Amino acid sequence: DGELDVQGTKVFESLYNLPTAIKARTALEDSRTYSAIHSNLPQGGACGRSTIDSPDAWCAKKEDETRWVTIDLGVAASVAGIVTQPRAEACGCDQRVTKYTVATSLDGETFTDVDGGSEVVGNTEGGNAKTTRLFAAPVTNTRYVRITIAAYNEHPSMRVDVVLASEVPDALGDVSVAGKFILNGVDLTDKLLA
Repeated sequence: DGELDVQGTKVFESLYNLPTAIKARTALEDSRTYSAIHSNLPQGGACGRSTIDSPDAWCAKKEDETRWVTIDLGVAASVAGIVTQPRAEACGCDQRVTKYTVATSLDGETFTDVDGGSEVVGNTEGGNAKTTRLFAAPVTNTRYVRITIAAYNEHPSMRVDVVLASEVPDALGDVSVAGKFILNGVDLTDKLLA
């Protein structure tokens, strides 16, 4: 009752409504490293803030071939997916990541591709909508999560966070999802919010 089963996977409405302590840990800007920031701007300032709902975004250097952000969870954990958000609307632009890949690491040096390195569909629309994408199976015992931009609209910019396996609720809650919910490339937003 209240569950939706898609391809053998149970998905839940309140996926990105994370406990405050978890938000505080993964939302810290200093828990992130970047391949580079546009115009060599400092981390934490304009174009150097990738946390969800931050007032801007991480804006990569457009000329870089490899554009990535790595999130350090602080401890080994099981990661179930990624949530992305376009650059904040205040910029007056439509900058967003439309495809990305994910890799994880326990030591921060050796990374293993998630889901065989396949590209994940990111934000297909501008604005502040969040798009949550679960992996085929949670990645266990990992501390570092690297999101690499594969395609983008206008400029490679994004806000991003991880979804820990422990954060996927056991049942549908009364909380609505802000944005879209995508599982295995299928937009389930209307089904979840019906």
